[in-house]
Amino acid sequence: MADLLLDGSFSTPTCLQLAAIAYFKIFSLIVIFVAIWVAVVCINGLTAPGGFRWDLNAMKADPTVKPILVISGIAAFAAIATVSLVGPLSYLRIKMIATDSAFIETGCYIGARYVESLDRNKTTISFVLHGGKMLRFKQEGQRWLEVPIESNPNFGNLVKIAPTAMSEYRAYLASENKPAS
Repeated sequence: MADLLLDGSFSTPTCLQLAAIAYFKIFSLIVIFVAIWVAVVCINGLTAPGGFRWDLNAMKADPTVKPILVISGIAAFAAIATVSLVGPLSYLRIKMIATDSAFIETGCYIGARYVESLDRNKTTISFVLHGGKMLRFKQEGQRWLEVPIESNPNFGNLVKIAPTAMSEYRAYLASENKPAS
């Protein structure tokens, strides 16, 4: 019988749909950034003596416009480069389950679905603070897998399959809540 350890929020779309969603999100952020830039330029123009005019030469002469253009251009380029290069190349986990003999993770990598399997008998599970409170599943010679502990709806399954690591987590919480002396 399989125990669900992590059910990603993207359990139904395909990997290509996930990539399209990522590009749409970054495009939306760029549009919001440009809208903020336009608002700053408009407010700057409205507060200028003589009111605001859509005069390109006056905008070029304004010393605040050029830095805003440069910063927004760099930010837009960095955002596009980040999504274009890092997003599709990183692992996007969709689901992780524990069976009697293995820990199995499914997800997307470079636009294709993958399945990663760790032998349950050869895997060590430990509590780590790595971008949050996590359980790390590690098998020699394999990529390690991590499962967030906090806000995980499958907390009971985590306690069942990793009692020692979850005891470490409980001890960490107790030490964190201890009053300072």
